Amino acid sequence: MLRPLALVLCLGLAAAAEPLKITAYIQVQSGCQRHTEDFLAKLAKTHGGKVALEIVDFGTPEGMGRLKADGMNCMGIRLDGAAECEIVFRGVPLKVAFLKPAGFFWLHEELATAVRQKIEGVADEDRLPPPATTCADGETTTLVIGDLATYSGTDAPPIQAAAEALNRLAREKPLIQEEFAIAAKEPGTLVLRTRGQDILAVPAPPNANDRKAAETAAAPLLRVVSAYPRVARPFPGGAAPAGTLGGK
Repeated sequence: MLRPLALVLCLGLAAAAEPLKITAYIQVQSGCQRHTEDFLAKLAKTHGGKVALEIVDFGTPEGMGRLKADGMNCMGIRLDGAAECEIVFRGVPLKVAFLKPAGFFWLHEELATAVRQKIEGVADEDRLPPPATTCADGETTTLVIGDLATYSGTDAPPIQAAAEALNRLAREKPLIQEEFAIAAKEPGTLVLRTRGQDILAVPAPPNANDRKAAETAAAPLLRVVSAYPRVARPFPGGAAPAGTLGGK
């Protein structure tokens, strides 16, 4: 009876020691995904022998044949043969498909999270929303969410109040991007709102029909939103929010 049990234990340990296989299908010759190639190399170095990274260059005939044989039709990344993965990211369970370049359906940080969680499991910190804090530098106060510096201004109290409000709401339930909205509250003001509460306000452009000016005015508020996970995919406009690892 002991021999079969020992055999089962040995097999289990061998299976656990198998490295996570990361297969990245990239057209290397184009150079347009160099940032992802560098990110993958750094990721593999971080986890050492726990991962096995393979780059399939479908810019070559051999790589294109492999791409088609594996059922792919464009750039993508598979973890142990799967293009989709369930993770817990900034307190929110997500199903992420690592298809197309980063910024369409996934972010670099989400890939890093998926790899780590497959190797180590979900950490307690993964289940927590990113904390909102403030940082003062001279007369400027910055709202920092997780490790992302977002909104900055010289009027500290509203920024401190925003951090408190975001933390309170996130403790009730982790915030996601889809819960935020930016709208004109009154002439000359754009307001960031979530769950029925005003968070921050910025001056609106004089001409409400000036789209470029409106986007510029709203940019600091969008940076706040980008610090939180997004459940729906693809990202709006086919690009990751500014300030995230998948965005530029």
